[in-house]
Amino acid sequence: MTRGEIFDKVVKIIISFAPKDHKAQLTESTHIRDNLGVNSARFVDIILELEDQFEITIDDSTMDRMGTIGAIVDEIISLMPNRVAPLA
Repeated sequence: MTRGEIFDKVVKIIISFAPKDHKAQLTESTHIRDNLGVNSARFVDIILELEDQFEITIDDSTMDRMGTIGAIVDEIISLMPNRVAPLA
């Protein structure tokens, strides 16, 4: 799996839980709470779905670092190093 594939999958998951209009281009710098209006309960739902989809476990300290889409992608990559294609 590449970083781009992870990003696409993360965006799809986030969009399914985001209450705000998300027609604008989402980027790695898009903030989950500020830009998309995701509250704490929905964020937990996103985390649970990420755990299921990527077959990983996200602890509280990792979750605290996941404020943007890019940060989420970085954390997922760090939790599944043997399943992510290296950068070319």
